Amino acid sequence: MRIFFGVFAGLLLITGCGEKSESDNAEKSANRKAKKTATKKAAKAEEDVKESFSSYDGTPKNKTEATPVVENKPPRAKEAVPLANVETASIAGETLAVVNGTAIDQGDFERAASRKIASDGKALNLEEKKEVIDRMVKDELLFQKAYEQKLYLDPKVKKVMLNALLREKVFSQVKNSDFSEQDLRTYFTAHKDEFTVPEKIQFSRILVKIKKDRDDISAKAEAERIYSQLKKNPDAFGETAEKFSDGPYRRRGGDVGFVSSKGKPGLPTEVVTAAFEMNKGQLSAPIKTKDGYNIIKIKERRAEMERTFEQMKGTVMRKLKNEKVAELYDSYTASLLSAATVEVDEEKLNNVAIKQSSRPTMGLPQQQGGMQVTPKGK
Repeated sequence: MRIFFGVFAGLLLITGCGEKSESDNAEKSANRKAKKTATKKAAKAEEDVKESFSSYDGTPKNKTEATPVVENKPPRAKEAVPLANVETASIAGETLAVVNGTAIDQGDFERAASRKIASDGKALNLEEKKEVIDRMVKDELLFQKAYEQKLYLDPKVKKVMLNALLREKVFSQVKNSDFSEQDLRTYFTAHKDEFTVPEKIQFSRILVKIKKDRDDISAKAEAERIYSQLKKNPDAFGETAEKFSDGPYRRRGGDVGFVSSKGKPGLPTEVVTAAFEMNKGQLSAPIKTKDGYNIIKIKERRAEMERTFEQMKGTVMRKLKNEKVAELYDSYTASLLSAATVEVDEEKLNNVAIKQSSRPTMGLPQQQGGMQVTPKGK
């Protein structure tokens, strides 16, 4: 995260670093002075960039305010920081290369070079070091080209930046060591029902729908016919379901899997209730629901099971960490919102037609209580 925004901040502050040096000190002295100055400016620029990109969503703040303009091309310094000798550099933070005014210092180089295996198994020689620095130069050029083309506005890139910021400001602030054994036990005791596996039943279902070409009377007659056949041969339930059922589990022989008393999406409450009143292997008579007539057969029953603290210790830790992350997320975003101007046109918002996605939402932690914004016109 620090490296990511350090590079990004460097690109933005270069325009302010173009004044010519007043002295022609020795190369090493210039390096140190430039590094010290750049570090202070980069620190401030880094905070500005983080705040800007974490709160700006790419839209004007109001009707009369234009979208912020970002330079298309990475600005170039009027006078680059002198290039240090790659063979003799030994001072922490020494500048090893300059790419269009952006420095690659010794610290970054050491981190990248540490992942390269030396040919002699001991230390990298000059040629191997050059290979590393060449790759870093190319990476920097690619980054600058991506910046020039405003790829940071791409939704996927913005998501990467957002997650990088959250890792630093939120996720990294929560550790296992923050929670004692007693904290875990207290949470487990207070939420014991969450760690109890409820009673579940596995059953198969045949649905005979009421349709345009089959009214209630016809659907009921068909269900009665199927039920009469199954009473003679209950083992044929799966085959019969594949042939006659109008339900979504037809290809699975009607098997809906294990279901708790709370039910399952797509299953009528009347069917689930009836299932829990039946025994293993039992076949039901047709059950009327708004969709039509249902015939079910109980395949298996699982009794309620209480799990111990030792079994659920890892799960308890994850739940506590998730709750803490949610609190920090709300706190951090609230601080950003308090310093931002946000307007929502509720009339336009209400008129937007949304087609529900079949894919779940990924990324940000679930907000508790929602985002506080000022509705437009209020």
